[in-house]
Amino acid sequence: MIGYLESATERYGAQIHCFCLMSNHYHLLLETPRGNLRQILHHLNTSYTNYFNAKTGRAGHLFQGRYRAILVDKDHYAMELSRYIHLNPVRAHMVRDPLLYPWSSYKDYAGERTGWDWVTTEWILGQISRNEKRARKGYREFIAERSGRAVKDPLEQVVSSAILGSEGFVDWVKEKWVEKRAYHRDIPSLRQLSRWPGLMSI
Repeated sequence: MIGYLESATERYGAQIHCFCLMSNHYHLLLETPRGNLRQILHHLNTSYTNYFNAKTGRAGHLFQGRYRAILVDKDHYAMELSRYIHLNPVRAHMVRDPLLYPWSSYKDYAGERTGWDWVTTEWILGQISRNEKRARKGYREFIAERSGRAVKDPLEQVVSSAILGSEGFVDWVKEKWVEKRAYHRDIPSLRQLSRWPGLMSI
């Protein structure tokens, strides 16, 4: 799967900020400058499943359910989502320290791995410090703050199963996608927003 993540950045221009591969699903925090989420996820899900099934002689679906795409207000929620993603193996009692889990991007943030330059760490680390060494140290402390405690799921604040953001961000999405009826087929839940009379009051 790692190779498919890397090729998604090369072929489709995906900017992968964070990822965590679990036993039957995975978590991604990514940007799609080309607006091609469907292509990226088809590449990851279908192509990898076909490869895995051919290699192991199995058939059928590999991942649990259809993907859930959520528009995220990067400025307000990217840091918290990155922590939530990187602590997945800890919450699942697979490891006690996220540094011990090789199938996530946490080691790239902590400065413990080289060679995976397709992981885009600059933006999130830049929220801590412009100095790389201080940023990596600060991010490790940011993760450690919640590593041994319950982590609040930031996705609990998602509006209409489709948006995670400030009131201004939700307003922007409403204006751009709902009022103009420019529904995006990759995020069908946006259609539900038209049924909510006052998003600002949610």
